[in-house]
Amino acid sequence: MSKPSPERATIFLAALAVVSALLSSFAPVDPWEIVTFGSGPQRVPLPPGIYFGLALCVGLYLWETKHALKLAAALIAVVIAWICAWKTAIEVHRILDGNASGDIPYAYAIAGFVAGLVGSLITVAGIAFASRDSRTFATWIRTILIGAVAGLLLQLQSTLLPLLLVWQTAVAASIAYGLVKPKWSAQT
Repeated sequence: MSKPSPERATIFLAALAVVSALLSSFAPVDPWEIVTFGSGPQRVPLPPGIYFGLALCVGLYLWETKHALKLAAALIAVVIAWICAWKTAIEVHRILDGNASGDIPYAYAIAGFVAGLVGSLITVAGIAFASRDSRTFATWIRTILIGAVAGLLLQLQSTLLPLLLVWQTAVAASIAYGLVKPKWSAQT
């Protein structure tokens, strides 16, 4: 699977992202909260960032680089993106909820939009560190916009599964397309 078409690469990495989202939602919870970032009520569980980072690193490894440090940096960037997105959603919602004029409709959607933007921006920046092919304007803009729009699903706050399924799958598909499209086009 070294040189797939953009469509195959997109489907493959999107499928890995679905697995990541399912693991993030249904894998056993860390009862000792060892794999978390921060403390108190704003503690961030790290497994969703780790799972998604590993999924993206599989694509990087297959189609872009086998350099361990670049892959590790990409994984760390995706985990940092998850932490920043989580903290951004909490902070934006806190600001909107603390508004003196009363409840702001769709406060969770607004917080999710901003958090999705932050998460996808840091994710695509981390991937770009490891991948020259993902350093295009089209890849960055497409991925950031997809992440921001998918973040709107935070409004369904009963569970993170719909948000993670859509956000991780769409962002992974965008990144896969950016990783493979330049190589594939040059061969045809």
